[in-house]
Amino acid sequence: MSDSQSAIIQEFLVESFDNLSNINDDLTQYEKNIEDYELLNSIYRKIHTLKGSASFLGLTKLQEITHTVESILDHIRDKDFSVNSDLIDIFLESFDICVHLLKNIENHGIEGELDTSDILRRLKNSLENELLGQQMPKKDEIVHERIDDTQLGTKLDNEDVLKDELDSLLLDHAREATDHVEVTRGPLTINTTVENVKEEKDEIVTPKKESPPTVSVSSTTTNTRSNISESIVRVNVHLLDKIMNVVGELVITRNQILQYSKFKDDADLNRYAQQLNVITTDLQTDIMTTRMQPVGSVFNKFERIVRDLSRAQKKKVRLEIIGQDTELDKTLLEVIKDPMTHLIRNSLDHGLELPEQREAHGKGAEGKLSIKAYHEGGQVVIEISDDGAGINTARVKAKAIEKGIMSREEVESLSLNKIHTLIFHPGFSTAEQVTNISGRGVGMDVVKSNIEKIGGEVEVNSEEGRGTVFRLKIPLTLAIVPALVIEGGGETFAIHQKNLVELVLLEEKDFSRIEMLHGREFFRLRGDIIPVIRLNQVLGFENEEVKDEPVLNIIVLKAEGKTYGLIVDEILDTQEIVVKPLDRILKNIKYYAGSTIMGDGRVALIIDAFGFYN
Repeated sequence: MSDSQSAIIQEFLVESFDNLSNINDDLTQYEKNIEDYELLNSIYRKIHTLKGSASFLGLTKLQEITHTVESILDHIRDKDFSVNSDLIDIFLESFDICVHLLKNIENHGIEGELDTSDILRRLKNSLENELLGQQMPKKDEIVHERIDDTQLGTKLDNEDVLKDELDSLLLDHAREATDHVEVTRGPLTINTTVENVKEEKDEIVTPKKESPPTVSVSSTTTNTRSNISESIVRVNVHLLDKIMNVVGELVITRNQILQYSKFKDDADLNRYAQQLNVITTDLQTDIMTTRMQPVGSVFNKFERIVRDLSRAQKKKVRLEIIGQDTELDKTLLEVIKDPMTHLIRNSLDHGLELPEQREAHGKGAEGKLSIKAYHEGGQVVIEISDDGAGINTARVKAKAIEKGIMSREEVESLSLNKIHTLIFHPGFSTAEQVTNISGRGVGMDVVKSNIEKIGGEVEVNSEEGRGTVFRLKIPLTLAIVPALVIEGGGETFAIHQKNLVELVLLEEKDFSRIEMLHGREFFRLRGDIIPVIRLNQVLGFENEEVKDEPVLNIIVLKAEGKTYGLIVDEILDTQEIVVKPLDRILKNIKYYAGSTIMGDGRVALIIDAFGFYN
């Protein structure tokens, strides 16, 4: 395969994977509103593009499937029949097969040995069944003009022949369209001539009746699309990661130069250092922006999951998505996809009830599943909520005792929220039977561990009979984070600002606000009593008494809903730090979440707020 052919295939794959992903989302939306002709036309155009590209590249299986789907969509656009859930099922299955074929092309360069005859037969049977279910074919007049009467007989009452001739007519025009495909500058580009030919086909096969509004492609629109496409470049994520690492090193160097300039009485050096600071900050912001993507790119995929599972379980579910435009680092988006999928499947299987059960409890037959994303406190919060049965507290308690996680006395002493968090324990499940959706108890602990690996948190709130809310708190990015720099035992440490609540300076006269209860120290903060931990004692630097310290620096931290105070020697500054992973020898030390290089060139460990308390 030549380089030019390889470039064409690569561009074709990128475009086709993107189109198929969008088509799946569009189909689930169209099923909810079959009067949305704009959406139907959008689906049709994407299929048409995919078919033309597959034909140009000689991908026969892909071409046959997309051509057959396009023929059915033609009838739907012309109101020969209405779309139904069974037809949507076949469409979605067809596109799954198309994705499989594309992956074969990506991995092996060919479509592979996958037998597509069954899906083609089912698609054609669906078209025949829909057409035969109509009283009067709506394209007979136009087809009559193009087909010899000796082939059809004196009457056009044979639906099978009508369909074959019509599909043949459409295929002829599709073949003509592929003759106008052009390849420009390497990547695969479908010329606008294809759209023109498509419009000619519409003129031939569109009946003389009131048609749904369609979008015409004018020369102005074509030029605009061309300009937009020329202004966008696809960049490999690995390249962005590499650039981000380089920017991280630049940030470290910037910090070192800024610290060095503080001790030099040199006006030029200080000016250049400040200029470097401004430029580095701008560059860092822009690079981080290139990595940010709307969470809607992940959320929209759940339309298909919810639709398929609700139909399989015979449940009525309305999915509501809010905050699709909220942006998150591309790497983090990939990480949260699987945990979110499990939580949604869990809500559909355990949470939402069957229609008759909901009605028996005075609820509407249709359940509601909501996915919401928003910014809060420098993080992205994702809420997955349902109005189902909620978590059965009694069953959770019984399972915890049965599995030996806690004794009966310990379980009874827990708050309601603490009881609900037991579902994140490995192997924990309250399901009465194991299904292909859930019940093995291997999912919720993975959800929690995966979110915590990226510095996030998982919270759960549930009310029996009313529903459950899972709340994921995700950092915006992992590469460069704002941190509070502190000192303890002569060493420098950093604490992620996402865990920071407030700073308290306690003078000697106020030391009485620190009290001993059951062998532990607690601090009275505006009426609340919070535990306090001394950094030096935990890390083994020294063991000082409170009375020997003239002042106390208390950092109030919050991790996974737990608030406590951390007493340190000195609070130095706030700055952006580049997170570096710990060596495998240190990974098992729970107190540290990573390391960074400070402005003076020294390595500082990043304190894990949750690890210190836990």
